[in-house]
Amino acid sequence: LGGSYSLPSLLPSGGGTVFPPVMALGATRSEDLAFQLGKVLGSEARAVGVHMNFGPVLDVNANPLNPIINTRSFGEDPALVSRLASAYIRGARENGLMTTGKHFPGHGDTETDSHIGLPTIRANKAHLDSIDLPPFRTAVGSGIDAIMTAHIAVVGILGDSAPPATLSPYFMTDVLRKEMGFHGLLVTDAMTMGGVANRYGATEPLILALQAGADVLLMPHSVPEAIDAVEAAVKSGRLTQDRIDASARRILRIKAKAGLRTGRLVDLNAIDTIVNVPARTKVATEVAEKSITLARDDMGLVPLPRDAHRILSITYADNSDLPAGRVFNQELPRGGFNVSTARVDARTTPAEFDALRARADSVDVIVASAYVFPVNGRGSIGTDAGFAGFLEQLAASKKKVVAISFGSPYLVGAFPSVPAYLLAWGGAPVSQRAAASALLGEIAIGGRLPISIPPWFKENTGIDRAATKTRAGR
Repeated sequence: LGGSYSLPSLLPSGGGTVFPPVMALGATRSEDLAFQLGKVLGSEARAVGVHMNFGPVLDVNANPLNPIINTRSFGEDPALVSRLASAYIRGARENGLMTTGKHFPGHGDTETDSHIGLPTIRANKAHLDSIDLPPFRTAVGSGIDAIMTAHIAVVGILGDSAPPATLSPYFMTDVLRKEMGFHGLLVTDAMTMGGVANRYGATEPLILALQAGADVLLMPHSVPEAIDAVEAAVKSGRLTQDRIDASARRILRIKAKAGLRTGRLVDLNAIDTIVNVPARTKVATEVAEKSITLARDDMGLVPLPRDAHRILSITYADNSDLPAGRVFNQELPRGGFNVSTARVDARTTPAEFDALRARADSVDVIVASAYVFPVNGRGSIGTDAGFAGFLEQLAASKKKVVAISFGSPYLVGAFPSVPAYLLAWGGAPVSQRAAASALLGEIAIGGRLPISIPPWFKENTGIDRAATKTRAGR
């Protein structure tokens, strides 16, 4: 409900408090901040009439090539993911918001976007028990309200013909219900996604999911057709009335827990006193600032050197991402620098990069910011070869380059020679301000990588920097 802008002014059009992705929480290692984020989410969601959240993501992002989980995960350490997710769940619950852990049994070690096709996992049960399943076990032990299942085929356990976990009685019933003792709501991922729809069609996977143990069929292609298909399956004997009644009973329990029997409406006059107020935006700012992670600084460029007078700030972003770099470039001149800006994307031509290289020759430091994050249905995540080659050429010529990722931490693999690499985790204004403050020396830098970036950085890498000056107004 946040992050929208009015056009053409690009003025924020209101909404809830916008946080960085949860991998930023992983960089802070702070259970308290995860708890505070959950509380903010809970209070603001309930204020606008939302009773259940489809989060947190419990996937352990063990695969740098994962195109869809990435910064949606807390990190690659199952213990860290478990700790932070539990704190998030407790915070949300404190303010009355129910939570949903996803994507069971773990979407972190995949290279296919399940919105497009069916990812496969070749891990055996012992591997799942040690890496992917611990956060789900912890969440179940923490009393999470619902689990969302993934459209992924675990061929290492169920063989090469394995169905998506969403359609698997083994994962839905044997593992979740019986082995883990989960008694809450089982929600499928969207049933229009390629991971199920491509192989099974529109209505058949709905019946298979219910047979496997699902309670809620999320986003069928057509709700009337879905209802007709389920009714027909009961009449034909493919589904029993008891199977339907068990799910209906769980849904009614959740509705009762949400308090729908005593009141379904919210106080519209109270929203402006609860949503996106300073006390809550302060939490988002703290998460953003404490998550800033300096993975490399071979030339001592962070904070920006005092003798660096001319800065070229280059923004790499999709042409549709209009807010990318806007706040960041507004903040940088506060340091007394002469800042010039440029914007590039996948359409930028070699001639345009040549002209930009000439501009880079006349400045003291180049700050290259990349806004690349997981997008449903895109199928890959990374920068265009032209931009990566441009940065590598600048680095090879010993230019002072600070590369900043406002999204995927793995981007450095495309330009590994840059002398400085800073991570801000997300492109929201709160993260742009935090990154600018870190470059200007106004805040300390103390984040740690919650993932490894092979072969360049190990998990927990991070260079500390003390603040060198006070920000105006503080």
